[in-house]
Amino acid sequence: MNTSKLLIALLLISSSVFAEDGKFYIGASGGRADIETGVSGTTGTANLDEDDTGWKVYAGYKWENNFGIELNYADFGEASLSGNNTDTFVYKGTTYTFTANGVNIDLEGTTFGLGLTYSLPVIEDTFYIDAKVGAHTWDAEMTISADAAGSVSLSDDGTDPFYGLGLTYQITKEFGARVEFERYEFDEEDVDYTSAGLTFSF
Repeated sequence: MNTSKLLIALLLISSSVFAEDGKFYIGASGGRADIETGVSGTTGTANLDEDDTGWKVYAGYKWENNFGIELNYADFGEASLSGNNTDTFVYKGTTYTFTANGVNIDLEGTTFGLGLTYSLPVIEDTFYIDAKVGAHTWDAEMTISADAAGSVSLSDDGTDPFYGLGLTYQITKEFGARVEFERYEFDEEDVDYTSAGLTFSF
């Protein structure tokens, strides 16, 4: 199933199958984003940094049967590669050489996602194991700059799957604490997002 069909299926399932009472919730999280760039094997002064701080806001609806649907917006921060003249790096099996000093390549990614969720009660009304699967529409922007040479920006976008696992502790009827691991596919690369956050139900 391609990602556009998956989005349609999520909407149809949420409106027809889960016709039970439930509750809305909103929340926010922060954590570590591991951004897979496909770059490896740097030499000389070249430096690759694929980790950054990310954040996410989300809103969803959870039915009494513990299924739900969730929307989210996430910013995964920035991955960067820097180097100087004659430094090299490997990208997907091909070796490239920097031909200028003070070169910086920065990659930023944001996404808007829609997913189906299921919460498995471990201790009723207290602890839940959460699972989710869905599709996300992403935007990526690459900025390339060098000493005395200005900068240029390139952008890309697409729609791909994402999925995750987590644990929720319901502090009170309204407030919960959530930790989770999610993987977002970006074409041939992935972003792994490990986070902790708070959820408010109403």
